[in-house]
Amino acid sequence: MNPKPRKRKPEPPTWPLEVRSGSSVVKIYRATIGGVVRHQLRWFEAGEVKRQTITDEGKAILAAREKAEKLDAGEHATLLLSALEAEEYRHWKEICGDVSVSAAINEWARATKALSGIPISDAVAYYNARHKGQDIVLSQAIAEFLVGLQGRGVSVVYRQRLSDRLEHLREAYGSKSIRSITEQDLRAFIEAMGGAPRTRKNVRDGIVTLWRWARDQGYLPRDIQTEAERLPAPKIRRKTTIEIFSPEEIKKILMAAPGHVRPAIAICAFAGVRSQGEITRLRWEHFRWEQGVIDVATISDEDGEAEAVSKTGDRRIVPIHPNLAAWLADKKEACGPVIKLAVPDRAYRRAARDAGVPWRHNGLRHSYGSYRVAQTKSIDQTSLEMGNSPAMIKKHYLEAVHEDKAKEWFSVVP
Repeated sequence: MNPKPRKRKPEPPTWPLEVRSGSSVVKIYRATIGGVVRHQLRWFEAGEVKRQTITDEGKAILAAREKAEKLDAGEHATLLLSALEAEEYRHWKEICGDVSVSAAINEWARATKALSGIPISDAVAYYNARHKGQDIVLSQAIAEFLVGLQGRGVSVVYRQRLSDRLEHLREAYGSKSIRSITEQDLRAFIEAMGGAPRTRKNVRDGIVTLWRWARDQGYLPRDIQTEAERLPAPKIRRKTTIEIFSPEEIKKILMAAPGHVRPAIAICAFAGVRSQGEITRLRWEHFRWEQGVIDVATISDEDGEAEAVSKTGDRRIVPIHPNLAAWLADKKEACGPVIKLAVPDRAYRRAARDAGVPWRHNGLRHSYGSYRVAQTKSIDQTSLEMGNSPAMIKKHYLEAVHEDKAKEWFSVVP
């Protein structure tokens, strides 16, 4: 009886193992790393060596076979190209350089879809326009902006207010490039700060002023609307009627006011000087006692800096009425500021509270305008004295009070 022939054991593969499909070859290298046997596939594709590592030998061989078949199929497809198509393909490979043609086409397709029909060249030109020139971080921009205001004759009070409004923005985005701050960033900042619409509008206006300055300096692209300018201004409900004090009320307020505050209240009430910015810049040197007028003009502060007293920067002459002269008789000085408080509004309100009189916003100036136009019966004269347009005087002050009340107002004396 013949013995059964023994089955031969398959010979172990010789590494590196070559897996072929047509003319395409994928080699499998075997190595032991850290006690773990690993199989690495290597093949040529698009002029580059590609690699893939698989631990399991069987899975590695299967993956190599699939890759070789795909490569072989791709070569057959390339052979089907016409001579003209093959020439175009070589041309595009030269243009793409180190980037594969498929990657370049994918990038083009994504960009075209995102731009929704806008030519890619136009998008590139827009990007270059927005990013050319010198950049600057926000904190440095704010510092340069505020320093630059000093040489433009802007008042100390205005600079301080603008600095305060921009301080919170600096805390939020100070380390960021001003170009990288978007409209959405600024909108979120203003909404988060809360406060009254007027407050948020003032902050918004300060930001717009800063961004326009940055554009003028070349830190932002020229001839392009800034991100800040896109911010909508908070809507403010304006009162249709103004509120004024009666002659009895203003006398109570003046009598209740402390000595260092009383001159400012009297000047605002009986000369129409604005009760915030203007009065803080008004000095005793502005009073021409011999001529009986106040010259609300441009002067120099203690540092020699030119500073506009009036809000608009325009010079105007205001009469010193007899009752105003009476209130200032024992308080006037040869020189120096009329009031040394940077923000005197709190002192005004305290005096009104002590007098038992409800405080009215801008009530002192509104009172002067109403009583003065009733006294003079001249819109133009009142306009010149107050620095408002005739249209504003007519809209807010004309026929607001009777002539008899105007006589009482300018008769209020200590």
